[in-house]
Amino acid sequence: MAFSSTLAHLGKVSHASYTRSSTTDHVQFGTRRCIQLPLTSASQRANSTRLSANGRLFESRMGQTKCQRSTLCVRAEIKASTASGKVDKVETVETDLEGFERVVKGRYTNKVYDKTRAIPAGFLEKCLGLCLRAPTSFNTQPYIALVVDDDKTKQALSECMLGEGNINRVLDAPATVVFAADNNCMRNVPKVMDLWLKDGAPAGFVKTLLPLYVALFSNGFGFFGRIPFIGSLINLIVYLVRKVALSIASFFTCVPTPSTAEAWSMKNAMFPATIFMLAASAAGLTTSPMEGYDSRRVRSALNLPGHYSVALAVSVGYPPAQETRRSSRFDSKDLVYRNTFGQEFPGIPAY
Repeated sequence: MAFSSTLAHLGKVSHASYTRSSTTDHVQFGTRRCIQLPLTSASQRANSTRLSANGRLFESRMGQTKCQRSTLCVRAEIKASTASGKVDKVETVETDLEGFERVVKGRYTNKVYDKTRAIPAGFLEKCLGLCLRAPTSFNTQPYIALVVDDDKTKQALSECMLGEGNINRVLDAPATVVFAADNNCMRNVPKVMDLWLKDGAPAGFVKTLLPLYVALFSNGFGFFGRIPFIGSLINLIVYLVRKVALSIASFFTCVPTPSTAEAWSMKNAMFPATIFMLAASAAGLTTSPMEGYDSRRVRSALNLPGHYSVALAVSVGYPPAQETRRSSRFDSKDLVYRNTFGQEFPGIPAY
């Protein structure tokens, strides 16, 4: 289902329950917040379960929907009541929050791996494929994922790690994925422009403004980056000049927040790394994100070009026993605020 429309608002529906038979999905939502979206087609309306705000249950055939998952995935037409009790228009929502909740809750940082247990064929490939769908600034995708899974390279990578724990995780896990950030942020701009044009973006914007915006946000002056040492020095000078200029301009208009090319590409590299870890959790695997390594040695061991910085190394595999050691988290009141700093956002569940 396409979610191209703007979110309407958050509503509430009463009395939650869910059952499934071979021909009919029976859905009844309890008091819960749901994102409301406009109905997009008559076929979706015909294949939806209908509910009204007072909790009455209706049934309809859902055989033509795409919600063929083992977890709760409901496409329903809902008459949601607003805070004032007024019944809003019937709209469509698709949810798999229960499944995603299990994935997030199931993810934890594994400390020890079963070196005798291999990752089933196709699992790692699918996790990597999913992480490539991660968002990046201007869709520049300034990162690579380098999979280390043979004994010789694992030994070489382990010698770059800091601490016995990280060394053993690299040696014992079936694979370790090294996410590296591309500091030559302008290198792939021609390919990025092709993607924008393929997706229907205006040619005038793509050919004139897009490269300028990427350079402005990323400080990614690729020409200078190809000159050893001197290029880094020139990039630093350009960054400092740009930082001062943008800081002054900020008093008069909105301008991009200046960052180094490395900081910008590092931020973007963390998106696919996060999705990879969640995908691995969904596949029943465990992961270990690690930043304890000598970056220069890692680049040398893996033959990474000089314009890459090592953002994160993630070992992946199975623990020796099915024991989940989840770490505790701060209370939401210490991390999530509403509208202004320090104003509590109530009602956030603790996981």
